[in-house]
Amino acid sequence: MMLVRRIADSLREWEVVHVSQAERRRYTVFIRCVVVLIVTGFTASLQAQSVVNPTSASFPASSDHYTILSSGLPAVDHYELEFYLSGAPSPFQTLAAGKPTPDGTGTIQVNFLTLPGASFPIGQIYTADVAAVGPNGRGTSTMAPQTFAFTAPCTFSVSTTSANVAAGGGAGSVGVTAGTGCGWSATSSASWLTITGGANGSGNGTVSYSATANPSSTSRSATLTVAGQTVTITQPGATCTFTVSPTSLNIVAGGGSGSSAVTAPTGCTWTATSSASWLTVTSGASGSGNGSTSVTATANTSSVSRSATLTIAGQSVTVTQAGVPCTYTLSATTLNIVAAGGGGTVTVTAATGCTWTATSSASWLTVTSGASGSGKGSTSVTATANTS
Repeated sequence: MMLVRRIADSLREWEVVHVSQAERRRYTVFIRCVVVLIVTGFTASLQAQSVVNPTSASFPASSDHYTILSSGLPAVDHYELEFYLSGAPSPFQTLAAGKPTPDGTGTIQVNFLTLPGASFPIGQIYTADVAAVGPNGRGTSTMAPQTFAFTAPCTFSVSTTSANVAAGGGAGSVGVTAGTGCGWSATSSASWLTITGGANGSGNGTVSYSATANPSSTSRSATLTVAGQTVTITQPGATCTFTVSPTSLNIVAGGGSGSSAVTAPTGCTWTATSSASWLTVTSGASGSGNGSTSVTATANTSSVSRSATLTIAGQSVTVTQAGVPCTYTLSATTLNIVAAGGGGTVTVTAATGCTWTATSSASWLTVTSGASGSGKGSTSVTATANTS
């Protein structure tokens, strides 16, 4: 038997025990997961197509939602959500949901986990319907098309929260422990630290990473965020090693310049010094990381080559400068001596180290000094009396 209570003003009917199929369709409730997005669509192991860990129910508002009865009371006072164990004929829990305002599409959404008295033991499969309740009775929807279930909250742990990689680069891994179906991801905070495997996973898994060589002498660190956990990766700075090229320079006798390049990790400081006053460091007397040192040599006034050492970043660079060619200039190319005999002198101008000798082509003309010399000097001669 159908029991129907009619309101006095005959404007609307409200079915107490039974409502029409059209009315039942209007009150169909939809359970959906809106918080645990990472498990949206995950199939529960208890029953296929169950929504796991939902929080909200959404349903179309009753057509009487805004109606006011002749008594001045609203036709719909509030809504109630009824929850059933899957297959059970009656609800095990009814939660008062108040009377929320529908959205622009006429849909009401309720976070049923926050309603007073909400309790859903883990391991059960549930379904639900919704009822519109007013002073003239209640109308109940059809059962929700989805079942749903709750699992233990996902917790995650990692095998380590810190790791070191060599300055020259290297690889490593972090283990993840999580419940079955619990999804996670891994990201890196730095471009030099790359995730090479396990950027996404579910349940237990492993994240692999690789670090490039540290080009600086300063240590650096970055973080991996693995399943919401922070893993700090530290890499020491590169050892300060220096390479200088070239390690020998040749400069012409007349003077000139040259340079050597320095290769070193960023942050590694170095200096350059010269062992000789004739060889001056004109730039790059100090530096950090890659750089170069330039030198200038004064003219070599000797015919003898000379060398000096540049010490750059602890490395030796030999600088060799050629001697000047030996050229000789005489103060006179003729001497006149009186008939009674006498002497004369010729001055020799030559570069230091340039040796020379002096000889006479006649027995009456004798070299009395300066028969040999080096560099600047003089030769003196004496002539006997000319008797002819």
